[in-house]
This record gives sequence, structure tokens and C-alpha cells, in this order.
Amino acid sequence: MARPKKEREVSIVHFSFFDLLFGAFGAFVFLMIMQVISTLNLVDADIQKLVDDTIREKVTLTKKLQKYKERDLLFKDLQHQYTALMDDRKKIVQKKEETLRKAEKLETQVGSLQRELASLKKYQKTDRKKGEMIKSLEEENKRLETTLNQMRRKLSVLKTMPLTIKPIALPTTITEERVHLPLAAEGGSLPYSWHLEGNLPNGVSFNRLTGTISGMVKSAGDYNFNVKVTDAKGVSVKTKKGIAFKVIKKYEKQGEKVSSWFVILTLISSLLLMYIIWGKYKIRKAIKKMEAEGWSLKWVK
Repeated sequence: MARPKKEREVSIVHFSFFDLLFGAFGAFVFLMIMQVISTLNLVDADIQKLVDDTIREKVTLTKKLQKYKERDLLFKDLQHQYTALMDDRKKIVQKKEETLRKAEKLETQVGSLQRELASLKKYQKTDRKKGEMIKSLEEENKRLETTLNQMRRKLSVLKTMPLTIKPIALPTTITEERVHLPLAAEGGSLPYSWHLEGNLPNGVSFNRLTGTISGMVKSAGDYNFNVKVTDAKGVSVKTKKGIAFKVIKKYEKQGEKVSSWFVILTLISSLLLMYIIWGKYKIRKAIKKMEAEGWSLKWVK
């Protein structure tokens, strides 16, 4: 004989205080995770902007370096021309010395001719032939004096160019980049010898014979130095204002890493979610069991 079902009413509170507390904590953790993700995206955007700015600056510097290389080639060509002019100048100086020797010889001859003229003038009235000789000698004397004056004017034109250091602006360089930056001077007497006063980045050296800064830049920073050049005659010139050399650090893209606290928060959130789902499952299982036993359930707030 079947037992009759009992009519009973049971009041069940669906969510306990701890369920609400853990649910609020889970929502807080979720908002923190979204905030962290948003922050990481902003940092990546700033890093990408910095990379793009650095690349554009490097392209600009590369163009400037190419321009300086073209100017360097032009300077070398002008230097070759200057060397040729110096050779011509040496030849002119040699010609000048020869001309001076000839001029001295001509002055000696003119002096002897003048003495001869003085002695011939005594016999000018008595000897017609001697008078004609004197006239020709005077004309020759005038011609020789004109030639001597022309030689003196040509010699006075010869001048020597003063020794100067050409101004130069060194481009901004990135670490781990190879540089070749020649300094230049003009005037004076070749060859030149250079001397640098100041500091250069690690990995970079200065050639005293050619005045060239070269090497692989290894340290970043702002450097300032002066240079002095001396020509073959011992004349020296020094830069009045220091030469600036700026080196920036090469950007290295960092690999994406997940911090330990982010992993911990994710694990706690997962455990809370599993706990809430497991609690709901237990409540539904208990409700079905009680309904199967004949209980009449009534939901209250």
C-alpha cells in the first residue's frame, strides 16, 4: 500500500551571503582584468608610436648622412683641385725665383748699360754713330725696366690661403651602428695632423692623420669635444665652439610576458566561478530530491 504524500511547505533562500560576496569579488576581479588588458593595449600603442618615431628619425638621419657623404665627395674633389693648385703654386714660386734671378741679372746689365751710356754721352756731339748707339741703348733700358715692373706686379699677387677648419654638424647616432665621420680643413700647407680634446663613445676612435671619427658605437649619451689641426709649417687652428655628438640607445622590442599576479587573479576567478556553479548544482539537486519525496516548495525573497 503506497504511503500518501505529505503536504509540507519549505522556505529556501536561494543565494547565501557568501555567494553574494564571492559574486561581487568575481565581478571586481573581472573589471580589474579588463583594466589591465586596456592598460597593456595603451602601453603597446605608446611603444609602437615610439618605434615609428624612431624609424622616421633614422630615415631622416640616413638622408642627412647621404647628403654629408655627397658633400664629402665634393670636398675630396675640391681637395684634389687644391692639391693641384698648390703644385701650380710651387711651380710659380720656382718661376718667381728664376724671375728674380733674371731681374737681378737684368739690373746688373742695366747698371752697366747706364754706365756705358754715361760714358757715351760725352762723345755724343762728336760721334754720330755713338749717338745712335746711345739712343738704342736707352730704348732697351726702358724696355727692360717695363719688363721688370711687370714681373714685380705678378709676384705681389701671389698669396697664401689661411688655415681653417670647416664647420661640421655630426648627425644623431644609434648604438650598435657603425659610423664614419670625416673632419675637414682647408688652407695652410699639406699634410695636416689632427688632435681631439674631449670624450668619444665607447667603440669609436679618432684617426689623427686623416681626422676621421669611425667605429661601432656602444654607449649612448651626449658628447662634446674640440679638435685642433696643424699643417706642415706648424701653424695650428682650434675649433672655437665644441662639436656636439649625440648617441641614443637602440630600441629593443620586449617579448610579451604574463605577470604572476595576473595568473593568480585568473586562477582565483576561475575557482570562484566553479564554486558558484557547483553551489547552484547542489541546490538544484536538493530541490529535485525534495520534490521527489513529496515536498511542496515555495520560493521566498
